Amino acid sequence: MKDKLEILLSCMHQTDDIIKRSNIKCNATIVNQCDKDDKRVISVDGKDNTCKIKWIDSTKRGLSRSRNMALNAASCDYCLISDDDEIFVDDVDKIIENTFRENPKSDILIFKLYNWNTKCPSHTKNVGYIQAMRTASYQIAFRRAKIIESNISFDEEMGSGTGHGAGEECRFLFTCLRKGLRITFVPKTIATLLAGSESQWFSGYDNKYFFWHGWAIKRILGTPLAMAYALYTAVKKYRVYNENLSAISATKQMFKGIFYKNNK
Repeated sequence: MKDKLEILLSCMHQTDDIIKRSNIKCNATIVNQCDKDDKRVISVDGKDNTCKIKWIDSTKRGLSRSRNMALNAASCDYCLISDDDEIFVDDVDKIIENTFRENPKSDILIFKLYNWNTKCPSHTKNVGYIQAMRTASYQIAFRRAKIIESNISFDEEMGSGTGHGAGEECRFLFTCLRKGLRITFVPKTIATLLAGSESQWFSGYDNKYFFWHGWAIKRILGTPLAMAYALYTAVKKYRVYNENLSAISATKQMFKGIFYKNNK
């Protein structure tokens, strides 16, 4: 059987026009958060054959919940995490399938995007915990069977739609590393991130941001490392947030999030 890629796309209140807008010409599972529950299959003409789009309308909320629903509905060998604000390059499925074949020991691949300003390596390299913290969800492709075997999923208490800020992709990758999965960065570009894309959770460097940042890093790193990272963040990002908060206030809010009683 030929290897196949499946795009796992999470969106909200969209129509199937998003398939054409995103240049999806391969298999995909799309979870659309909206006001009804429904499922259907859409056929799309790919370059070599007809592709199957599994469309899931859901009244459930939360980005991580949508990602898990898409993962559970997927059936192809490889999966690519995606959002509704990117346009895929032509032959994205072939690029990712071939890259997995070129890296047979890699369970997860991290790719580049146009308009993504985070600094990336210029060569193929293994990804550890530090680079995992700099990775966005829509850079991530993985061997589906390996994720299922390892019982790994996205933390549904984290991410857009939960009110708890972000960090779900970081926890996902940390869980993969802790379970012994190999993550590799490959300097190949797979999509363009649309300019002006707005965050669904970030509204500025205020008390709420730092509280939930502390909450998230505790969930990812554990208490001792989260405390150290909070101090690092207070110093490192000072020029970014100092018009809104003092370093002491930002640190206090992060520590409140770290020690929030419902944070596990």
